[in-house]
Amino acid sequence: MEGADVEAVFDATDAALLDTLVREAPLGFALYDADLRYRRINRVLALANGLTVAEHLGRRPSEVLGDLGEAVEAVLRRVLVDGASIHDDDFVGTSADGVQTRWQSQWFPVRSRSEVVGVAVFVSDVTARRQTEDALRAAYRRGERLLAVTTRLAQALTLEQVTSVVTEELRDGFGALGAGLALVEADQLAYISGPGMPVMGARRVPLRVDADATTPTAQAMRTGRPVYVASLDGLAEVGLDPAAVGPGLQSAGERSWAWLPLSTAAGVLGVMRVAFGEARVLPPEERVSLEAVATQSAIAVERALLYDREHSTAEELQGSLLPDRLPAVPGLTLAARYLPATLSTLRASGAASVGGDWYDAFVLPGGRLAFVLGDVMGKGVRAAAGMGRVRSALRALAFTDESPASVLSGLDRVFTATEDVDQIVTLVYAVVDPATREVVATSAGHPPVLLVPAEGAPRLRPIVEGSMPLGMPEPRVEQTLQLDPGDSLVVFSDGLVETREGGIGAGLDDLVRGVSTVYGPDARPPVVPRGRVGRRPAEVAPEPGVLLDRLLETVVGAGVPLTARRDDVTLLGIRV
Repeated sequence: MEGADVEAVFDATDAALLDTLVREAPLGFALYDADLRYRRINRVLALANGLTVAEHLGRRPSEVLGDLGEAVEAVLRRVLVDGASIHDDDFVGTSADGVQTRWQSQWFPVRSRSEVVGVAVFVSDVTARRQTEDALRAAYRRGERLLAVTTRLAQALTLEQVTSVVTEELRDGFGALGAGLALVEADQLAYISGPGMPVMGARRVPLRVDADATTPTAQAMRTGRPVYVASLDGLAEVGLDPAAVGPGLQSAGERSWAWLPLSTAAGVLGVMRVAFGEARVLPPEERVSLEAVATQSAIAVERALLYDREHSTAEELQGSLLPDRLPAVPGLTLAARYLPATLSTLRASGAASVGGDWYDAFVLPGGRLAFVLGDVMGKGVRAAAGMGRVRSALRALAFTDESPASVLSGLDRVFTATEDVDQIVTLVYAVVDPATREVVATSAGHPPVLLVPAEGAPRLRPIVEGSMPLGMPEPRVEQTLQLDPGDSLVVFSDGLVETREGGIGAGLDDLVRGVSTVYGPDARPPVVPRGRVGRRPAEVAPEPGVLLDRLLETVVGAGVPLTARRDDVTLLGIRV
């Protein structure tokens, strides 16, 4: 075959190949001339436009595609003017039967002798790819939402906090109208509902559970499987009468629901009820996410119930150990305060709110008064029980030998024999003689006491500097303080002055400064003595008990602010 014939064959083959690619390739293809008219188009793109190949040729996109054609022509003009390729974003096409397809387009200038004479476009169907990408993004968002719910639930201590987290996260992250928890308590339910659940109300309402009931809540509890209702009409299928409950649900804006059991190893604790504001059939992936939230909520509910039980037990135990009233001793005035730690502290520690702080005061033979304030490390039943043992042992030892040093030495022996090695107890123990106003005191690793004299500036008074907590035997010593009439002594726990950021030293300094602004030499207002003839009512001095109460309130105000407290605060004041 001659060379010319070979070239002709290859030219024909190239043309046939190009024609095959244009007509048969899985990509959409079109060629436009400089007047923006279709010169070539393959069947893939023609079909995507909903027309035949012949209906495109010689016509402009605006004549074929309407509004979409105007956008196509704008891109064509840019390529013709700039002579540069364009990789366009996706556009969506909808077929006659309503099926949407997503397309991605790439536009290239066609040149003849460096002059742009037309534009070629390749269009690919990226529907499946985009659906996969969208599904992955949605799965990632669901994972993020579940992580957020899990993190917040891990910090929730009480049932009310658990419910608040559930309602907020389901509303904000899952598009729910609202949510509520129905918890089993013996043979009853207690609805605890949150914002957006007006049908349930806002408080716990005891409801008897009928084991044979066909309601969605009873079904979910009995079977341990979720119940989904996509519309008001579907209520009849789960044992509810749409005519009876429908109007109330509609007025509340509820249109579809999910009832999910709160299951743990201990059994079904209750049901999480979720309501949506539109009728909807939840897709499988949304159901999986909701059921995961229910699982995490069940763990949080179980922990909250345990917290409630421990809190109640510790509260009852501590209440039985703290004195109902302080003794009345002529010549002395006593007052006390016990302030539990704030809820934010409890959330951070995960402990029951009742701690091991305690105070006690009792009259010894001979009319002397013994008083003590101590702090058992920790919270909950263990701390309260430890406090009870130390309190009882101290009383017994004091009636045997009231000397503070002897009492503390005896407590060391008792503590070593009865308490765990990791338990730490600090205290101040003192005996005051009301006749002489002499105070004999000792300390076991406790902060100093605050002396507020009738004359002079308030100041800290260490009892035994460098002393060790109970159970760390050392020779115990005592010292004597002589009080003047009108002097006050305030013993307090470290929760009054200690913060994580500043430690205890800065807190002690702040305490003295704060009390001095009210009780310093320049701050105390003059008090007219009782019995003075011609006194005005406003000049009558308050009772000693009122004065001591005011002092304790001042001391509390000068300590760590309420929002920053990380421990209980206990104070015991003595005024002579």
